[in-house]
Amino acid sequence: MKIKLLTATLLAGACSICFSQDLAYDTAFGNNGMTTTTINENGDALLSLVLQPDGKIVSSVGFDFSLNGNEGLIRYNSDGSIDTTFGNNGIVLTSLVDENAFNNNLKLLADGRILIVGSKSTVPNNSNYDYFNFAMAMYLPDGTPDLSFGTNGILQTDFAGHGDVAKAIDIQPDGKIIVAGYVTITWASHTTFGIARYNPDGSLDTGFGQDGFVVGDFEDDPQRIEYAHYIKWVDEKIIVGGSTSIYDNQDIDDMAIAVLRINADGSPDTTFGANGRVVTSFALEQDVYTFLPAPDGGIYAAGSIDQSGVTNALLIKYNSDGSLDAGFGDNGKVIFNDSLFPGSVISRLLLHDGKILCSGTVYDGTEVNLMLMRYNLNGSIDTSFGSNGIFAFDINGNQIDYSIDMLLQPDGKLVMGGWTGVTQNDNHSVLTRMQFDNLYVAGLKSDLCTTWPNPFTSSINIHSDDEIFSADLFDISGRRITDISVVHLPDRREATLKVPEALSNGIYILNVSNGKKSSAIKVIK
Repeated sequence: MKIKLLTATLLAGACSICFSQDLAYDTAFGNNGMTTTTINENGDALLSLVLQPDGKIVSSVGFDFSLNGNEGLIRYNSDGSIDTTFGNNGIVLTSLVDENAFNNNLKLLADGRILIVGSKSTVPNNSNYDYFNFAMAMYLPDGTPDLSFGTNGILQTDFAGHGDVAKAIDIQPDGKIIVAGYVTITWASHTTFGIARYNPDGSLDTGFGQDGFVVGDFEDDPQRIEYAHYIKWVDEKIIVGGSTSIYDNQDIDDMAIAVLRINADGSPDTTFGANGRVVTSFALEQDVYTFLPAPDGGIYAAGSIDQSGVTNALLIKYNSDGSLDAGFGDNGKVIFNDSLFPGSVISRLLLHDGKILCSGTVYDGTEVNLMLMRYNLNGSIDTSFGSNGIFAFDINGNQIDYSIDMLLQPDGKLVMGGWTGVTQNDNHSVLTRMQFDNLYVAGLKSDLCTTWPNPFTSSINIHSDDEIFSADLFDISGRRITDISVVHLPDRREATLKVPEALSNGIYILNVSNGKKSSAIKVIK
């Protein structure tokens, strides 16, 4: 199984647990905060995590490459034990295939069904990706196939006829399914971004792009490689992220960051970059593994960058028009350099406590370990978090620990999934849960405003010394809560944010703006 998260630099080589008093393992979860599972004798890893309303955690799983399928599902109880009522003793093996693992291939639908994306070959026992199609598998809440979806729960789509691989999925508010990956238009052409949209029943939405398809080509060059592994519906637009090759003496191994934004009908969003497209390169090679919508309408992207043979974590920020945010870090980018960690990568981003929480992996000169970092919204490291902004921790003294995905529970506990092993060829799925000690507060104040009550029920009161222009509420994944209204009082320095009572309990980010600056505040329902 190939999981492209770190270069060989990090794999050349037990960091002690570097927790401060504000973060600790949840000892009520698994074995002192962690659960390690062996699913496949050739290695396996947790890829994408979703939280069910009952507190159970479902994860997609990647195995060693097999034409019979190397993607699966596993479900954990809220205490970290495997839920044996799901699938076959807690595990579902699909027939979907994906050679490289990313953390955006799984979604939980509003009705409780579970949808995973990947690919399937049109030619039996043929490993040539030229014969692969986009594929989705739908499962009922108990892990059995949803036979009403596609054929026996599997839906295949021939996008372009010559090799289509789905990597990422999102669900629109209207229930439509958007899928991104890479496609090969002709036998001789390069791979490029491919996006498809489906109706809730699995039929293609012919009102999207051309008969349900959009090709997001960045440059028409027969040698260029472009692939998407992130897709997100944000404010009636679709953000697609991934990588594209750049050239240094015709070396197509060098990669740049590629972002595409399209309108709801599939047409390019011409207000973003060049005809909806942005390509960003700071060095010979950089790659991204995660994106996150920013509260101000911008986009965060994170991954790694190669600097003289050393791989360091990279975090960048785009404005809403696709330009780099010059007020973020060093003209839009932050590169993590720390002598204690000569190698690092970011695999997932979340908004936490009004700041950017990054999970990933660091190399301490001896071992590769799990990592959490936190940045302020201006790109500076949050030195109040961990040891100068970073936690590094080891799983059972193993040589290599990878973090691939994370999620925040409504109670504020943090769940991380990935793999651990003595070597890269001896890896097992691992799920950890940690808790922050300083979660609940009576009210919150920023440099722009004060809000109350906290926790809230159906409304949030906002007071500011300046005029309030707007207030927006986001969940912890960065999704804007669209059905809210702001009721201003006469002097416009106080406002009430009306929130639907049906909104799920949990942690949210309130972004308040006075037209000149904005402030992000954590609130709890």
